[in-house]
Order: sequence, then structure tokens, then C-alpha cells
Amino acid sequence: MISSPSYNDIVAQTYSGRVVCFTSEPLHEKDDTTRHGRSRGDIQKEGKIVKLRGELDALRKELQTKKEKFKKTTKSNGDGDSEFIALHQQVIVHQKMTLEADIAA
Repeated sequence: MISSPSYNDIVAQTYSGRVVCFTSEPLHEKDDTTRHGRSRGDIQKEGKIVKLRGELDALRKELQTKKEKFKKTTKSNGDGDSEFIALHQQVIVHQKMTLEADIAA
């Protein structure tokens, strides 16, 4: 179930990592639960937007608290030297995907 439990969905991932979902739900039809004549697709999009905005606000708050904590821990100890030095560390992720013809058929 991706969009709705009463409709079939197909989810596919490309080799580049893009995820695509196809649904048999008629998203262009008007939703019976709304007074404004919006379609089911519009209502789902609006819900996703509200959820993403909430997640962004939570991430902004978390980032602000971490910035403040970082500033407190890296304050100078009086002689001009900081106790901690911020370093940028690069993380390399390796991913491998193979298509097995037996299972895909």
C-alpha cells in the first residue's frame, strides 16, 4: 500500500536511485469528503506538503539547538585556543544493485 489500501500500486527504483510509484487510484476525480471541490490527488499533495513543512520546522529547531551547543563547546578557554576544532569529514557510501533475470521474469 502506497497511496490507498483499496488500489494496486507499483513501486520501481531505477539504477540511479530514483523511486517511482504508479497507482490505479483515480487521483483526478473529485473527493467526496471536501467542500471545496478538490481532487484526491490535490488533497494528498496538500497533506504531504503540510507534513514536509512540519519536518522542516523540526529540523530547523534541531539545527539551531545543535549550533548553540556547538558554540558553547568551542568557546575559547582564555588563551586564544579553543578546546575543540571543527573538522569536515567526508563519508563515502558504496551501493551496488544487480538485476537477477530469474527473479525479474
